[in-house]
Amino acid sequence: MEKGKIEIDLGEGSSILVVSGLAQKIESSKRILGYQNDWDEEGSVGYKKETWVRAIRFVVKLIEKAEREIGEEVSYPDIEHGPDGGIDLDWRDEIIRLLIFIPESKDKPVTYYGDNFKELKIKDSFILGACTEEDLLKIIKLFR
Repeated sequence: MEKGKIEIDLGEGSSILVVSGLAQKIESSKRILGYQNDWDEEGSVGYKKETWVRAIRFVVKLIEKAEREIGEEVSYPDIEHGPDGGIDLDWRDEIIRLLIFIPESKDKPVTYYGDNFKELKIKDSFILGACTEEDLLKIIKLFR
């Protein structure tokens, strides 16, 4: 195991290594998996483990890439239940506001929008399975 990293169990024999601050956010987000259909008594869709795992793998990839590009730590998002069984990755701090939505269906696009409280505003989408370096770099610009 890498020094300073914590192993997070993703289920079915799969795990991922992350820094402790992000590990806390991920562990906290596991509560989403307990939300079944109609969890809010208003007909909302429940949350599938595969959707949560895709969101976790993406956020880890994005943060690791951002920290390599910038050369310093970046903030970690809240990982929350989103609409229609999707997962929201929500950054709100003194540097950025960014919301990335990971849909339940892997065939639907990931959507995002955000700003850095200055001149930079972004809004775009991509298919997670076809996410390119360029897609990640567009988002990473906010962290600078």
